[in-house]
Amino acid sequence: MRSETLIAALLLVGCEGSIIGERPIAPKVDANRVVCDDKKHAATTEMHRLTPSQYQRAVAEIFAGRVRASLNYPQQFGSSVTGFSTEPGMNDVGEQGAQQLMRAADDVAVEFRASIDQLLPCAAMPSPGQTCLDTYFSTYARRAFRRTLTSDEKTALQNVYDFSRADDADFRDAVAVTTSALMQSPQFLYIVEDAAGSGRQLTGVELASRLSFLLWDSIPDDELLALGESEQLTDPQMLASQARRLLADNRADAAIARYVREWTQASQLVSTDKDPSAFPYFSAAYASSLNESFDRFVVAQVRGGANLNQLLTSDEVMVDDQIAASFGVTAPPAPGMWVKAKVDPSRYAGLFTHPLLLATNAHPTDSSFVFRGRMVQKRMLCTPMGAAPANAQAVFASLPLPPQPTAAEVSERIQSNTTCATCHRLMDPTGLAFEHFDGAGRWRDGYASGRSIDTAGILRGVKNELAFQTPTELARLVSEQPEAAACASAQLFRFTFSRVETEADGCALQKVNDVLSTGGNVQSALLALTTTDAFTWRADP
Repeated sequence: MRSETLIAALLLVGCEGSIIGERPIAPKVDANRVVCDDKKHAATTEMHRLTPSQYQRAVAEIFAGRVRASLNYPQQFGSSVTGFSTEPGMNDVGEQGAQQLMRAADDVAVEFRASIDQLLPCAAMPSPGQTCLDTYFSTYARRAFRRTLTSDEKTALQNVYDFSRADDADFRDAVAVTTSALMQSPQFLYIVEDAAGSGRQLTGVELASRLSFLLWDSIPDDELLALGESEQLTDPQMLASQARRLLADNRADAAIARYVREWTQASQLVSTDKDPSAFPYFSAAYASSLNESFDRFVVAQVRGGANLNQLLTSDEVMVDDQIAASFGVTAPPAPGMWVKAKVDPSRYAGLFTHPLLLATNAHPTDSSFVFRGRMVQKRMLCTPMGAAPANAQAVFASLPLPPQPTAAEVSERIQSNTTCATCHRLMDPTGLAFEHFDGAGRWRDGYASGRSIDTAGILRGVKNELAFQTPTELARLVSEQPEAAACASAQLFRFTFSRVETEADGCALQKVNDVLSTGGNVQSALLALTTTDAFTWRADP
């Protein structure tokens, strides 16, 4: 291990400290079946502002790819209870955020003005008038609001246009000013559903938005929106058909990748995340390839029909010339080319051993058995974790450590302290299984000190404790546990509804778990969730 300071930091974050909002509950395993045909089991939902990625895609969809989204759009802040970026609390807007929204809206308006003749051909006519403006409302404003504007909404935007014309703006400039107002409208910036009381079925346009933001991380396309406005989408068969269409479209790739990244907490890495003296190969190009490799692997697995076990244990990877050597495989013949490769199944197992995930759960200078073990327990098994003791750092400082200790020796000393043992007994063995991978996720045969690595351990946090010898054996064991399917079901629910599950959500969780626990693929589980009452009915919080 490189630094006792780093180990102390790991000790402090091993268990959960304070969090904002409700703590996720452990999904039930071997629970009695929930009765779901007795009534409609609506789910509570809250409105939230478009995330930065949703905003980027929405602007592109609204303006047919001719307008760039603004970099001034407010970023997210705060802590996520579920780990998913769509949580309402992470997308609040303060005074500074409101100013950023105004600047972002103006940026989009300038971009729209530059392309207005292509986006609104009638603007090029000698005297474009109300008919041309109405075309703007029925095309771009409708897409932005995800429905046809009400008379009051249209009047409000009309007034912006009329005021600009009265101030000597020509048609193009007046429509650009109107676009700025459109981009600042709450109807665009927020995903909102009407009040529902104790429960009601979603309208067609609400379903269109719910489906598109789930599967595309963006607004409905014109086909989906038309079906929503005609209320055809409230027909379960039509909704299922559109869900399949959206999932089959390559626009779903981004949502698929985001789901797995946020589920596993795999960050978007940059070169500065790792110390160049410890990992001189971790360049900007290498980091970029790791990010793309992870996303390509996830999308290829999900689109290829992978079930949970296959996603967690696959011996396939996606590589380019930058990272092929890190997997011990032959590089593609040309720079920038991506290929699917088979890796050593005694070392690598699906998501668990992907270098991006392992590098995310590590320090800038070294690996972290606590980060990695916590990831397995929290994100893969949904194991509840207690709070770290207030004196954790002082406790660690008093622990006797040998010179150049191995990770296993550090863990042994930590677990010898009763204050620390409860959490570390759960986390450490699963994290130690990955010690053959350095802090950037590359395989190493031993420590730099020359000491050997021991990866054998006991998987806890499951019904029956299980012994394993290697990281690939651990991955296989985890993937086979009912706790893993129950946790994956809960994570998919949290991704969809942007909140922690409750007892009232049992029917939706049960339907997804029925798919995942019986070997069904991830796509089928996602589609199954869109057929639940929780997805098609809502209740007010």
